[in-house]
Amino acid sequence: MKEVVQQFIGVLSIAVKRRVLCLPRDENLTPSEVLKTSNRKANVAILFSGRIDSMVITALADHHIPLDEPIDLLNVAFMTKEMTIPVNFNKKERKQKNHCEIPSEEFSKSIAAAASPGEQFNVPDRVTGRVGLKELQAANP
Repeated sequence: MKEVVQQFIGVLSIAVKRRVLCLPRDENLTPSEVLKTSNRKANVAILFSGRIDSMVITALADHHIPLDEPIDLLNVAFMTKEMTIPVNFNKKERKQKNHCEIPSEEFSKSIAAAASPGEQFNVPDRVTGRVGLKELQAANP
């Protein structure tokens, strides 16, 4: 089993290497420009959820690109759905499907105002993306 995993990582590494090394790069940088890593343009961008697939691809890409080249990690998050308010149920309604009514516009605005923008977008891919980024930074400072 270990051999199969190593073989898979090897094949995936070659595939990632082919893609990241085929990108055009500015090879005419002066030594002082090379040292300014914060000013370097990322040539590689990865859709990053922080889950195992994007973590492995990011780690492999980082292994194959020049040391001073950054990678753009793109994390997409959608706002959480508006809260719904359950309708008061009587015994007859309990036998039927649960019905929810959409909250009034005024209620929705007050909820949106109470929640900070960070909370509205604090969805699973955003949370795992932040955790994954910290792990990658620890492994590859």
